[in-house]
Amino acid sequence: MKRIIYIFSAILLTFFSCTDEVLDSDSGKVIVGNKVQLNFRVNDLPDFKPVTRAGSETQVETISLMTFDASGNFLGRVEAKVNQINENPDSGTASGTGSALVPIETSTIHFIANYDWKDDAYVIPEGETEISLMSILTSDKTNFYVAWGCVRNVNLSQTIAVEMLRNYAKVTVEAAEGCDFVVGGFALSHYATKGTVVAEEGSLNVPADCTFENHKKENCNTEPKYMYEYENTYDRQTSVIVERKGKNQFYKIQLLDKEGTPYPIERNYVYRVIINKIEEGAEGSPSFEAALEASPTNNIYVEVIKEASTVSDKTGNKLIVDPVFHLFVNNGTLKFNANYYPAGSNSTDNGQISVKLVHNGHQQNPILPGITDETTLTVGNDGIITANVELPANRTNLSLDSAMLRVNAGVLTRIVTVFISKQYDFDPQPVSYKEDMLGQEVPLTFTIPSDFPTSLLPIKCYIKADGLNPAKVAGQKDMLVENRNGSIYYVYEAETTGTKTLIFKTIQDVIDTYPTITNEYFADGTFAMNMEGKSAFTNMSAGPAFYENGSTFTLKFTMESDAPVTISGNGIVTIQNFPGKAGINEVTVTTNKHGAIGTIQLAATGYLSGRIDYTNNYILQKDYQITNANLKRSRIGGTSNIDQNVAITVTPADYITGFMRPSNGKYSMTIRAGVSVNEELNFACHITGTVLGLGDGDYADSKKISELITDSSMTLGKQ
Repeated sequence: MKRIIYIFSAILLTFFSCTDEVLDSDSGKVIVGNKVQLNFRVNDLPDFKPVTRAGSETQVETISLMTFDASGNFLGRVEAKVNQINENPDSGTASGTGSALVPIETSTIHFIANYDWKDDAYVIPEGETEISLMSILTSDKTNFYVAWGCVRNVNLSQTIAVEMLRNYAKVTVEAAEGCDFVVGGFALSHYATKGTVVAEEGSLNVPADCTFENHKKENCNTEPKYMYEYENTYDRQTSVIVERKGKNQFYKIQLLDKEGTPYPIERNYVYRVIINKIEEGAEGSPSFEAALEASPTNNIYVEVIKEASTVSDKTGNKLIVDPVFHLFVNNGTLKFNANYYPAGSNSTDNGQISVKLVHNGHQQNPILPGITDETTLTVGNDGIITANVELPANRTNLSLDSAMLRVNAGVLTRIVTVFISKQYDFDPQPVSYKEDMLGQEVPLTFTIPSDFPTSLLPIKCYIKADGLNPAKVAGQKDMLVENRNGSIYYVYEAETTGTKTLIFKTIQDVIDTYPTITNEYFADGTFAMNMEGKSAFTNMSAGPAFYENGSTFTLKFTMESDAPVTISGNGIVTIQNFPGKAGINEVTVTTNKHGAIGTIQLAATGYLSGRIDYTNNYILQKDYQITNANLKRSRIGGTSNIDQNVAITVTPADYITGFMRPSNGKYSMTIRAGVSVNEELNFACHITGTVLGLGDGDYADSKKISELITDSSMTLGKQ
């Protein structure tokens, strides 16, 4: 997903004044009492696109100046006289000139455009200060198109410039070229209708009395929509209701980034919803009102682009380190970014960054091997820092541990924490349900262990639940929906540790595929679905399988009572009437093809069908023999056999045994058990004595072992 950086709605106002004009009334400069005339010009106010309505995004109707002295005391509100505004409908821009009388003591000015003041509010100061006054100014849905900017330490002898930024966000919807979807209109659900005028940098600016509303059907048109800043949390999301023209269908679309996380709604941004594809036969909601209450659509593929960034006028140094918390449940590579921006610069000076060890865990071996108190990690110009992470070989009883790195640049410091742990367990609980009762509620219960690092929360738990849908129950948050390779996953965001119960409803008579729950820090969990009146296969595990056809692996499962079991599935030889016993059963399963993977099904009278997926380790279980395979070399016009007397080198030598040349153009050898078929074998030789010496030279070629097993012939090319 692309991210486009540019100013979304900056209004540049340039103010002109010089000392002699302010102080010398003979120069023609207007001085009234303790106020001095300040002239300004509005330069090139950019538009998003033409909008045909009163009070549009480009129109500047009023400009108010909130003036304060050097101590922050309020001096009064001054209304500027806008002499001329020129709007250019072709370019969507505006320009103009104006003037205002400001108190001579003015040190700080807050500029506010298009604000709907009540009567003579704040014209005469009544003891207010900058902090007490500016923080309470808000606008709402009746007063959009407000813009704000601030200039401090005003020097009236110099030109003054201020960047004014709109205090709201904008939403547009469009269909990509070639997409069979025509946008008939769109509207917003659960959008913020109130926002602060002033923007505090580094945080969202949400008023304490912020309110939320849904648009009505009459608002569903193709014009841009506007809303104020809001965190946009999982359980209270802003969505876009899109009408498909000519189909009487409405779709509810979430504003998600490429990671599936809701975008925070920020002022000065455009949220472009681009419809890229709609599945054939995809059904939306039959009415606008139904779409407001519906779950988000998952059969329409959209891209949400958050465009523009607010220009920052921060000064001073800045150190950005991201991310600062990491968890490893297997060996891996630590990777994070560190960038240092000195004195408000937009360019990095990462040579000033120092990365040193704070501590290296409490294991027998260090978590970050090779790093000591004397080590300084290298920081590249791109700001990327890497280090190896190693966990103990025996992780059965490994408790949470951590190492720490200190990132310094000047006086600024950030700490990077690297946690290690055994893989966590969701401990999913079995579920009982009744046959032929659609819509019955079933609880999916699992646990986030108490020793899980709280600094990594919230985490996303991905639930695949074929035959089930989340239920609408009090206190249960709506879950995001993600489409992964054609499978639907519900995303639950765990914000705390402890036991979690999510209520789902059945949409099938029989749930023959057990729901699963996954997260990168946890072992995959499965919720056993037990139909009342029938037993279930439990504690199932299988494999992994070895690579070659005819290899074997172990299938385990537990039964409540004796019963013959039929075992079948992808890539395995079917077993009929296995004598299943009450308790733990172990079965030797045989593969019927190379690289077998798939799903094993278990069936027995009085039992629900059981299913377990198995993988392949791509390792040879037994020695694999290659006999009388072709061995040739390339030459002009074709190939020729390599003479039996030519010495052939095969590497790595410890992968094979018994290499021999039974005749010209042939070879035999044995590939050892335990070798991965993803490894390569390299063949090489030196040939002399060819006709006129044209074929003399070094020859070589290589193949993956899996390719050799499929086709053992080798043709070596001249090097």
